[in-house]
Amino acid sequence: MMGEYARSDFEVGRGTRRAGAQVEAWQIGASWVLTGENASYKGVVPRSSLTPDLSHLGAFEVAARYTGWQVNDGVFPVFASPSLSAKRAQAYTLGLNWYLNRWIKLQLNYERTWFNGGEARNKDRIPEGVILSRMQVSY
Repeated sequence: MMGEYARSDFEVGRGTRRAGAQVEAWQIGASWVLTGENASYKGVVPRSSLTPDLSHLGAFEVAARYTGWQVNDGVFPVFASPSLSAKRAQAYTLGLNWYLNRWIKLQLNYERTWFNGGEARNKDRIPEGVILSRMQVSY
């Protein structure tokens, strides 16, 4: 399990117009290795690598994350349009990682994001969903 919070204060500008801006972001995430191996920042090393006869499948990990960010009003209208740009978003991610061996990982994630603000005709932008896959080779 891991949590994180970040805040950044800076100045934005367009032409001669300047404004102070602030962005805050956070996340909390957790994962569980279903096959019992240890998880660390270096990844997961399967006890048994995937074999051609499928007698060993490697290691499997499930993961979930909830995250959000927001910008203050200093960004609007100098740098971004308040009727077109979201001021806040929150998302959840669900994932499955398959470690075939110590060098190869396959990853499949689904993420759903909700936005506050940023749609001229409606109050909020419509939510977005995305499926992401990745193959990672590390040596």
